Amino acid sequence: MANAVTGDFEAVVQVSGLTINRLLATMHQNAFTDPTRPSFPHSVTMWLGDDHPVDGVRGRLEAQIGAPRIVLANGATDHFGLEVDIRAWYRGDPGTAAFPTYINGMVRAEYRIQDVDPHCRGWSNIAQDYFWVRVVEDSVEFHGTAVDDWTPFQPVASVVAGAGSAPTTPAENIAKVRKQVVGLLLRRFQATPHPVSKRFRKGSLRSLHKPIGGSAVVVPVGLTREPTGSLASVNDLFLDGSDVAIAVSIEYIMSLLNPTLRAVRSYDGQSVPVHISTDWPQPDIDTVYRISVDRPQIQWQPHGWYGVFNVKIHGSAKTDSVAADATFDVEQNVTLGFDSGAGTLSLTAGNLKVTANADGLYSGTVADAVRDNVYDTVKAIVDQAVKDIQQVLDSLTARILPDPSTPVDATQNVIGLLRSLDGQAGARLTDCVFRTEGVVLRGQIRLSPRRRPVIQWEMTPARDGFSALQSWIPGGRIDQFEWRWYWSNSQPADQATLNDRFVLHRPWGAVSRWGVQLRSAHSLPGIDGNGRLCLQVTGVQTDPVSGQLVPISSVWRCLRFGVFLDLFHTPQLFLRDVPELVQDVPFPQLAVVRAGGGNERSTATNVLVLYLEHPWDAVTASTLRGGLETCRRYDAGLLAVVLFKEGVLTTAGARALKSVDEFVAHLGVPRIVNEDVRGSWARALGFHGGSAQPQWRLVSPAGAVTWAPEGHVTADMLGKVLDTRLQPSPPATPVQMRDGLEIGVHVAPDALHPPSYDFFDPNCPPPLGPGRAGTRQSVVTFVQPGSLQTPHISQHSEQSARSGEGPVNVVVVYGGSAETEPLMQALGPDVIIVPDPTGVVADRFNIGTWPTTVTIEPGGMVSAVEVGVLGLVQ
Repeated sequence: MANAVTGDFEAVVQVSGLTINRLLATMHQNAFTDPTRPSFPHSVTMWLGDDHPVDGVRGRLEAQIGAPRIVLANGATDHFGLEVDIRAWYRGDPGTAAFPTYINGMVRAEYRIQDVDPHCRGWSNIAQDYFWVRVVEDSVEFHGTAVDDWTPFQPVASVVAGAGSAPTTPAENIAKVRKQVVGLLLRRFQATPHPVSKRFRKGSLRSLHKPIGGSAVVVPVGLTREPTGSLASVNDLFLDGSDVAIAVSIEYIMSLLNPTLRAVRSYDGQSVPVHISTDWPQPDIDTVYRISVDRPQIQWQPHGWYGVFNVKIHGSAKTDSVAADATFDVEQNVTLGFDSGAGTLSLTAGNLKVTANADGLYSGTVADAVRDNVYDTVKAIVDQAVKDIQQVLDSLTARILPDPSTPVDATQNVIGLLRSLDGQAGARLTDCVFRTEGVVLRGQIRLSPRRRPVIQWEMTPARDGFSALQSWIPGGRIDQFEWRWYWSNSQPADQATLNDRFVLHRPWGAVSRWGVQLRSAHSLPGIDGNGRLCLQVTGVQTDPVSGQLVPISSVWRCLRFGVFLDLFHTPQLFLRDVPELVQDVPFPQLAVVRAGGGNERSTATNVLVLYLEHPWDAVTASTLRGGLETCRRYDAGLLAVVLFKEGVLTTAGARALKSVDEFVAHLGVPRIVNEDVRGSWARALGFHGGSAQPQWRLVSPAGAVTWAPEGHVTADMLGKVLDTRLQPSPPATPVQMRDGLEIGVHVAPDALHPPSYDFFDPNCPPPLGPGRAGTRQSVVTFVQPGSLQTPHISQHSEQSARSGEGPVNVVVVYGGSAETEPLMQALGPDVIIVPDPTGVVADRFNIGTWPTTVTIEPGGMVSAVEVGVLGLVQ
């Protein structure tokens, strides 16, 4: 009769369905970084129809793929369901069949396990060591949306489609998507056979799914022989919320006592010498008693958290002498418990109880002698049995769930199979339940921790938007993309929230003669002008412990775009970071950015610089507008830079700057409207101080000044100069500006060492570098005069002073001792001040904006970058 828990088998292992999903999430997270373990892609780029076109569809498909999830069917031995979330962007080849542009939804399919045919070429000798999962074509479904629109932020309605969908236009698109998915699953994405022992082959596994209790994969285990029996006999789900459970049948446990029973039976027929002292003058009696033992009775008594083997033995002792015969009874309790610290079963023998009775001559002496002999004999048998059985119990769990530090064969046990998928897999038994049917041990499976969401995007090849294809949530999926962008000199931020696409598009519009698309509601920084573009993704991630899908959001990742100017090949040109006007920050304390701080060089173009020591007026506006409108050149790019002397905008501030920026924008020319921070532009271009007139400079694409007039400039004069002196060049295009090291980069220990140590006390050691502060973080803030974050720095300093365990605070000041010494007095001795007069230290950290705060872990890895007064996260 089959055991109600283990069926026909000696033992059964169950792994929860949620744990399987955790494993699949780990394989998604692997991202092909370890070629020895399987991975699922998080993004793919492919050409549809390049080998087996379906319905004439040919084109480029870029897709994001979430972590797959398994769906177990109750009682299945050769199939399971799989579902995965996808989001795709399709661009068809010329003349191809119609296919939707944006696809978002879930793919569901059934997979069947099959053996590899040994007649297949190359598999004749190894086919038996692999199993192969293949998709069932008719089971494939797609649930979601598939639309053709290019409107950037138009919402779409969800459609669920499978067999029998209504013949509506959305359903037709869904049907097209399904056919392509079927073709891909049958060919390009078919699973590769996985090496396993016969323990995990087709027909050796069974899945259970119960309304109460969840789901599990069942693996029969043979403890004394290869597992034989019917998988259909295992129907009990005994995980009770754990990751893994091992049920050992009571029949197997009782079988461990067989050697003990044989030892007891061997006592039958043995002779026991007994000496009986008699009263004088009678001689003493020396006789022999023959032992006879009945079949021992063993009863299993489960008590929930422990179990007891109750052993009873009855026997007799007979002699041919005149002395009395005797009978004896033995009762021994052996407790089977669970050692939660070691994660093993433990066997403990209780007190041995032996009673002997005799009726006749010398009955007392006979009873005592028989009792003592039986006690000594049985106790030795029990002690040896407990020792022997304990060794078997110790090896029992090690065979199925070995210690994580023990090398294992990846095909022979559950942990080995887990580690073939996740290198950090391990298991620990945490509790045990003792039942009538046997023992159920339950435990936890440890897998790799989850990584944080990865945020990456790049400009589309057509330069009409940005693609976040490479953004992903390891072990999860993205549900929503939230984009925000900040235009230079404008407020507030624009934004768009998208869920069915990872592409932020803007439609093509009218282009000015200077090659600039005129600003529309959907213009974007980096394409249509200078500013910041930020992205945050939200979604769900498979929890590494519970296996449940839990919400997760990324940090905001921001990129700054501007025109990389290399006038006279000097990097010391600075501007105010005006997008931060969305905060109530005094104009002189806005962040400072390096105009020559791009990650790549902008397209070389002509630059017209207008320098003003007084507020904007109608005469200056008329001159600029007239000169640009009368210019007849269409073969030359031009960037207009309007600079106010530092301090002019302190009173007028954001409103004045914004009005000038909007005026220049309407002229259709790429522009920078800002102030000359620390006089860097005046020094580079030779502007004279104290001038009441606007000062002009025209700089060629090569960086040479080709026009530097003295005195008043009219619109006609400006137009003629542009006609004659502009050099052929493409339009000015924004590029990504540098804003600090990437998260995850390791910083050299001497990265904070200044070019000169003259500033420091010669009796003191140099400042602690990244990774040299023991277990403490380093928080490094880069500032310039006028961009100081004194309250922010003081807050970190006070925390460090109070606890003694806070971060090491370092402030790198762009400038000489005149700027650093007052700051030392303001911040106190707990903050390390590093002067950076020429920007050498800032260059090591790729700093293009002041203030920027870089958090460095003890090992030297950058863990966070906060840029500007807003603290936007890089």
